[in-house]
Amino acid sequence: MVFDEGKALSTQQQQYEATSTMINELRRHVDQWRSYQNSNDWHCTPETTRLLQHWRNFKFNNTRPFLLPGRSLLITVIWLTEVAPQAGKTGKGFLDPSGQRQP
Repeated sequence: MVFDEGKALSTQQQQYEATSTMINELRRHVDQWRSYQNSNDWHCTPETTRLLQHWRNFKFNNTRPFLLPGRSLLITVIWLTEVAPQAGKTGKGFLDPSGQRQP
């Protein structure tokens, strides 16, 4: 297996950068959103809100630590699919497939 740090992922139209500022900015937005205590501020469907409330209240044990990264990934996907489209210019910037995000 060859690890080329994403070099094979880059094209002329879009450059892959493993330490992208976009990734760090996305993490910042998701972390801020996760800190909201009031579920009315989450801007999710009722089904997703119930799932997020379950995850907040469920006592996860350390016997399955692999679940935590998966849960974080799913929370990011939820933010991108349900919250970002409603977050104005900031959210839509993460969804622009052209890669031409505006700060």
